[in-house]
Amino acid sequence: MAVRSPPREYEELRTMFCKLRQNSLPPPALPDFRGRSSGGARRLCDNIRFTCSWCPGQVALIILVSIKEDVMEKFYTVAGVPVHWTGSGEYGTRGSLGECEADAIFLLQLEECFRELWSFPLGKAEAVVTRGVFREEAGMHGEGRAFDLEAIFWKEHSLIVKRDGYERNNLPLCLGVEAVLRRNFGTVLNWDYKGNDDHIHFDDFKNLRRFDPLAQLGISVGFLQMAMTVLFDKPVGLMRLPGQRPEQQFNRLYDTRTKVAIDAAMKQVDLASSHAELVCQDIWMLFLAKIAAKAFGKVLSPVAA
Repeated sequence: MAVRSPPREYEELRTMFCKLRQNSLPPPALPDFRGRSSGGARRLCDNIRFTCSWCPGQVALIILVSIKEDVMEKFYTVAGVPVHWTGSGEYGTRGSLGECEADAIFLLQLEECFRELWSFPLGKAEAVVTRGVFREEAGMHGEGRAFDLEAIFWKEHSLIVKRDGYERNNLPLCLGVEAVLRRNFGTVLNWDYKGNDDHIHFDDFKNLRRFDPLAQLGISVGFLQMAMTVLFDKPVGLMRLPGQRPEQQFNRLYDTRTKVAIDAAMKQVDLASSHAELVCQDIWMLFLAKIAAKAFGKVLSPVAA
């Protein structure tokens, strides 16, 4: 990918974005990009439509983008928290501050995602540890539109994906973080995905702003089954595979038991909906928020939750 510095138009949009975040400007009208083939421009329109559709009156996610392609940005922090790398033999530690590079649009989505994560009860973390963002390879990492999350360190808590997710030592914390990631990115591959035992991969290949309810639900069944089992005491989809690690796996089948468990969970969190309504974008996003709140509640107060 050709890496270019953000052009003047991008800086103008950044200024507009800052004013929008401070509520000093109303949401802008969709720009007219007729006659331009910029994929970036289309992504801008998608994200503005997404924001105004499920979050009316609140500019929660306005993505800035130059009308030019291939704009990459270097960064050292995300939502005000340092981004660290770990070297050989350092897995499970905070590692050290490192330079990252990402697609400019993806970086702003990343900022919004972690800003939302910090709004939950654990608060702002002290370090985010990544296994990689942009790197010279095919696929989403090669476009600078993917992030591999290895760990997050708060003052009194820590999430290390292999220890807490794959080895099942703190699934509530992992599920809380994953729920927030799923509210912001269309593709999330957690610790149970083949080859991902030590990190969570997420990217924007599946555009959450062009919501495909059946596809989104289909790739989230394992996550939902794990949430129902761990957070709501509704065991569903469990498979026990002797000799494999971890021993507890989920079958990822969207069957009747899973749907019944989802209905019960919705009732438990005072969400007047049913599993059938998860195909509605606003219900899906709200249910993910409820799952995240339930998960972080269990982390902070295991007995009460």
